[in-house]
Order: sequence, then C-alpha cells, then structure tokens
Amino acid sequence: MKVFITILLFTLLTATAGYLFFLRQQKQFTGNLGTRETSPTKGSPGDKIVLTGFFTPVGKLAGSVSPFTNKIETYLRFAGLPHRTENGGFAGSPKGRVRFLFLLLHLLHLDSRKPSYGNLVSRHCKYQPAGHGMQLPWMQHGQDIVADSRFIVKYLQNTYGSQLKIQEPQDAASQAISTLIQRMCEEHMYFTSQYHRMVNRKASGWFQNALFKDAPGWQSVLIMYAFRAGRSKQLRYQGVLTNSETDINQLIGDDLAALSSILDDKPYFLGSSPSAADASAFGTLENYLYDGNDDTPIPSMVRKYSNLVRFVDSVRADYYSDKLQKAGKSQ
Repeated sequence: MKVFITILLFTLLTATAGYLFFLRQQKQFTGNLGTRETSPTKGSPGDKIVLTGFFTPVGKLAGSVSPFTNKIETYLRFAGLPHRTENGGFAGSPKGRVRFLFLLLHLLHLDSRKPSYGNLVSRHCKYQPAGHGMQLPWMQHGQDIVADSRFIVKYLQNTYGSQLKIQEPQDAASQAISTLIQRMCEEHMYFTSQYHRMVNRKASGWFQNALFKDAPGWQSVLIMYAFRAGRSKQLRYQGVLTNSETDINQLIGDDLAALSSILDDKPYFLGSSPSAADASAFGTLENYLYDGNDDTPIPSMVRKYSNLVRFVDSVRADYYSDKLQKAGKSQ
C-alpha cells in the first residue's frame, strides 16, 4: 500500500509540475492580452503581400477551407493585387491564443513529420515574445503584419486606394448592407457551420480526415479532441450549441434565404462589380458547397437557391480558373 501511495503521489506531483511548466511556457508564447498592439492601418503600395493561412487542398474547393483565408485570397484576386500564399502555421500571427495541446506538440517536436498538417504548428516558425498567437489568416506586407480578415481588408483599402480593381459602395445604405452581409457570414453563418464541421460527430470525421490525415494516428486524435472541445465550449458561449440540430439547421436556412434575397438576379451582392461583401460571402458559400463534407445537410440547403450556386460558380470560373485547372476540379 505504501508503495502504491508513493507512486501515486509521485505521479501527481510530476503531472502538476509539468502542467505548471507548460502554463509558464504558454504565457511566454501568448503574452498578456493587455499588451496587444493595434493593427497596422496603412503600408507602402510597393511592398510585397504574403498571405499565410490554410491552403491544404480540401474537397473541390478552389479557395481555402478556412472561410476567412478564402475571403482574403478572393479579395486579393478581386482587387488585382499580386500576392504570394503560404500554407503556414499559427506562429507569426499577432492575434489569437496558442492552445496548450499545440504548444505541447511544438515543444515535443511532434509536428513536423508531414508537411500537409505539420505546418499548422510548425516548429520552424519563430514565436514572438509579445504573444503571437494562432489566428488565421495573417498577412505580411513589408514590415507590417496584420491579422483578422476585417482589418486586412481595411489595411489594403487604406494602402492601395484607387489602385484597387475592387471598389466599395459609396452610399450609406449600400455600405450598411455590405457590413451586415460580412457580419452575418463571418459571425453567425460561421458558427452554425462549425457545429457540423467539428461538434456533430456524424460529420466531424470529415474535418479530421481533411486536415490531419497525414498525422500519426494518436496525434490526429489528440488534435481533433482539442479542436472539438475548444469549439464546443466556444459555441456554447456563443449560443449556437444551446439549440438542437434541427434548430441550428433552421438558422442556417434563414441565413441562406436572406443572402439569396439580397443577391436576387444581380451578378454580385451590391451590383455589377465585386466588393468586400462578395469576398466574404464567397468564402462562406464555397465552403458550404464544395468542402466535401457530404454528411451534413448544408450543401443541399444551398442548392435550393440557384442564384447562390450561380454566384459561387461564377466567382470560381472568373477568378480561380488557374487553381481549378491545375487541380483538375470541376464545378
């Protein structure tokens, strides 16, 4: 009995010491939220644009499996701005918070075996002491680093101005509609879709297979567990997970109906030319239609609205033909 108690106490003390050590390391990486720097607002038009995000090919997507990364790449293509994309990790992003599990994998050097998933927590990236976290996408432009798709768009608008091929609406009513479309896609539609991607066990296996298929089995399980646990907690706080699956699907359907009504028979949501609202809507709707997660009702719900399907396929054909041809993906 004494031996058993001794072993138990030793195990508990070791686990506690290890956890406190990693908490200390995590604090070093995540920093103090109060020290976050304000996002840069304007740069030099001559600097090169490098966009880092999820670019691992998934399903029949032309853009990224991340609606936010997809949005920014689409905006850059709309705007005609030369850029380079990197399928990179969280390290380097000035916003977000490094999860304990990713930090553990980073410190144990267990994240670099396979490039298709290893880049997510790449140990070859340098963390910054001020607290660079794990919000994607993030963009490097000269010496400036900008995260959060909303602030990246504002930064590009301030930097390039009239050089952009994409122009935002000038009247107050259209500007308000643009803001509302973006908020609906990036807040409400994002969170409701995350239920099917990560929380709903009937469909979330798709996420694990899509992004972590090259990870060693036990790492894939641990990472998916961390994602599912974190996202479930987030969705409970946000309110989505207080609803039944039927009610969640109803919310998704209501949002799609609203988008369809706004789009109507126009080529773009605000008229004859694309805007930031179209980039945001495309990032969400292309994922709804083409991410390959067929165990959810979402693709069939979108296909009830022919104008939304037409909008997505038109953007894919007009702005992503290079990627679609290279990958051999069809609509």
